[in-house]
Amino acid sequence: MKRFILLFLSLLLGGCQLSVPSLSPLAPLDVRSYAGGLLYRFTLQPGQTGNLAFSSSNRLALVIGGGAPATPYLFRVQDNPGLAGQEAGFTESSRFLKARPAPSFKVQSAGNVEEFWINTGNSNPDGSGDLKRTTHRRFTGQHAYYYVDSQATVSDDNLQKLSQAFEQTIYPTITREFGSEPKPGIDKDDRLFVVISPAVDNFGKEKGLLGYFWSRDALPGQVNGNNKEVIFLTDNLFTHPTVTAFGTLAHEFTHLVVFNQKTLGHQVSEDTWLNEGFAMLGMDLCGYGLSGGNEDVARDINSYLSRPQAYSLTDWAGNPRGFSYGLSYLFCRFLFDQNPAALREAVKSDLAGIPCLEKILAARGSDFSSFFADWITANYLSGLRLPTEPRFAYSSGVDLRRRYGTVQLDGILPQRSTSSVFNGNLRPWSAAYYLFENRRDWRFELKANQGGLYGGAIRLE
Repeated sequence: MKRFILLFLSLLLGGCQLSVPSLSPLAPLDVRSYAGGLLYRFTLQPGQTGNLAFSSSNRLALVIGGGAPATPYLFRVQDNPGLAGQEAGFTESSRFLKARPAPSFKVQSAGNVEEFWINTGNSNPDGSGDLKRTTHRRFTGQHAYYYVDSQATVSDDNLQKLSQAFEQTIYPTITREFGSEPKPGIDKDDRLFVVISPAVDNFGKEKGLLGYFWSRDALPGQVNGNNKEVIFLTDNLFTHPTVTAFGTLAHEFTHLVVFNQKTLGHQVSEDTWLNEGFAMLGMDLCGYGLSGGNEDVARDINSYLSRPQAYSLTDWAGNPRGFSYGLSYLFCRFLFDQNPAALREAVKSDLAGIPCLEKILAARGSDFSSFFADWITANYLSGLRLPTEPRFAYSSGVDLRRRYGTVQLDGILPQRSTSSVFNGNLRPWSAAYYLFENRRDWRFELKANQGGLYGGAIRLE
C-alpha cells in the first residue's frame, strides 16, 4: 500500500516565516488532539521555535498559518530516529421551502414605461459609460416589479418562472437568513425593481456579466443613480441553466439585503471577499448554488482546488482572473454550517471583513486564525471519508471529491515533495499543501517570527 504524508501551510495574519535553526532550543507547542488522535491542532507563539514529531506515519496533513502579506516561508523535514512508541469526523440547514400555491400572474400592458441608467460593464464614476434604456413593466409581484428593455425579447413564461422563483424561494429564504431589504426603499416603495436588458452585458460584449446590484441606485445624489432598489439582469440570462438564471437573481438580491444591513444600517461597506461569499451562500441556500448542481460554481471551486497556493481568501484583485467566487463561497458555507447565528450576526454587524468575524468568533471562544485553520483543514478532508469531528467538516454535505452536474471535483491538489527543504511565498490568508511519500518517522521544526503560527496536523490512515 502506498504511504505518504501531506503537508499544507497557511498564511493567516501577517509577517510570519518558517525557519529551522539547527541549535535553537525547542519551545513546546500547544497541541490538542481530536478524532481519536488522527487530528492535532497547534499554536506557536511569536519568537518561539517548536517541533512536531510523528512515528511511522502513513499520511500526515500539516496546516500552518501566520502573519503579513506575501510572506516567504521555509521549513525542513528532519530525520527523527528513536521516535517509535511516541504519539504526540447535503443536509441543508435551510432546506428548500415546501411547495406553496403559486401566486397568480397577469401580463401587464406596455404602457408602464420607465427609463433606467444601466452600467454596461465599463461605466466610469462620472457616468460616461452608462446607457439610459427604456423599459416596460411586464409583471408585478408581491415584492418586485419586472421591467424589460424595449429591445429585449423575453417570454411571458420565463418572466413568470423568474417571478415565481423569487416570490416562493428566493425572497423568503434570503430575508430569513440575512435580513430585510430596504422597506420602504429610497423611492418610498416596498417593492424592488428587476430590470432585464441587453445593456447589462453590453450587448454581449461582457459575456461573463449576468446581473448586478449597484448601491448608487439606492443612495441619494449619485451620478446616474436610478433612485430605486434595482437588480439588473441580462436578457441572455434565460439561455443559461435554471440554477444559473435563478441563482443570479438570488445572488444579487443577497447583495441588496447586505447593503441594507451594513451600509444603510451602519454606514459600513462590507469587504468584497466576504460580501461575495454572502451572496454565493445565498444562492446555495435557495438551491441554486453548488448544492443544486450549479456547474459554474463547481468550475470556480475547481480552479482553486488545482492551485490553492495561488489564491488568497481576502485579496480578490490578486487572485487568478481577479476573483474567487468559489473560495468565498466555501468559506461562508463553512461558517454557516458551523454556526448559522454567527453568519447572521456578521451580516448585521457594524464592522466589516476580518474585524467583524474576529469579534463574533471571540464571543464564542475562538478567533479568526483558528477558524481559518479549521476551514482549510476541512477543505482537504472533504470527501476523504475519514473519521473527523464536526469542527472540521461541512455539515451541509459539501464534498470536494464528487461530481456536481458534469463537473468532477478532485479535491485539493498538493505539491509533491522532492527534497527535505521547502520554501516559497504565501499570500494573505492562503494555504499551501505538500505531499510526502514513504512510511517513516517524521519531525518538522518550525519558527514563528512575527505573527505566530496556527495550524494542525492530520494523520490520514
